[in-house]
Amino acid sequence: MVFVGREKETRQIIRALGKDSNVIITGKFGMGRTKLIRHVSDVCGKRWRFVFVDFSKTPGQVCTDILTELSPGIRFINKDQCRRYKTIRHRIATVQNQDARPMVLVLDNIGKLTPQRLALIRYLSWEKRFLFIAVTERFLREDDFFLLRAELQPEHVIKLGRISRRDSIAYFHAASERNGFQWELERIRMMAETAGGYPLSMREMVTREKTA
Repeated sequence: MVFVGREKETRQIIRALGKDSNVIITGKFGMGRTKLIRHVSDVCGKRWRFVFVDFSKTPGQVCTDILTELSPGIRFINKDQCRRYKTIRHRIATVQNQDARPMVLVLDNIGKLTPQRLALIRYLSWEKRFLFIAVTERFLREDDFFLLRAELQPEHVIKLGRISRRDSIAYFHAASERNGFQWELERIRMMAETAGGYPLSMREMVTREKTA
């Protein structure tokens, strides 16, 4: 997949992680928040180990997903054990890490912060095993966002906006060359205008062309 238009934000994230600072990504739906982190993971995979989890799940499910990622061979005896949230949480803090790379825990889809979710973030941050990248939804309440920042100090906040028209044109031009679409420049400009700087819309337009 072509990736353009987020060079500044990519550098900011890498710089923050390099200073042992957590990162919070915010922005409207369709701005490519998770895609940006995936890109950073691809670029910096040799330097950090990125662990992605869906934080819209319950804390127990989140902990199960993290432990499964950290220790792929682990087997849960039964469903009741999967529900033993505090036990699994403790195992995350104590499981032996076979990877020498520092770990970055990506908390994706943060749309609501219950006391239990905040307590989980606090517990994991206190263990000093992870750096964090938190990807928040636009509808996250302002007071919840403030509490998230407080738990992840030191933190660097990045608000994603639209892609510039120049970068949109570069995206469609690269997509045309990569997929053999042979789009004329005028069509590329019109597509960039139609997409309005939304990365999700840009990707969807290319996907539709592939399946046409």
